[in-house]
Amino acid sequence: MGLRTETLPDDPHKIAIFYGPLVLGGELGTEGLPPSLEARENGRFRKVPDPEVPGLATGGQPIALWLKPVPGQSLTFRTVGVGRPRDVTLVPFYREYSERYTVYWNLVNETR
Repeated sequence: MGLRTETLPDDPHKIAIFYGPLVLGGELGTEGLPPSLEARENGRFRKVPDPEVPGLATGGQPIALWLKPVPGQSLTFRTVGVGRPRDVTLVPFYREYSERYTVYWNLVNETR
């Protein structure tokens, strides 16, 4: 299996990242979330601000140059030097159930 990106059909500046058939979700943390994440209590989420989703300034480089496996962690990857304002850890989407996440990434052009 290999890493790849796919551009959204209606926005060439937005991508999803895959490892083989698995879509990877970016971990955005639990700050401000209530201890219980049960859906029946979703009213408690209304006052929680949305997390900042980093953009990716890849400069068109191949994915193998900016997304690296995390040693000792199965199916876990980390961006290297392209996250704006910070790099991010990505894991298979199905493992993203206890914190905020994103599966769509804005490509950032740092010359604009």
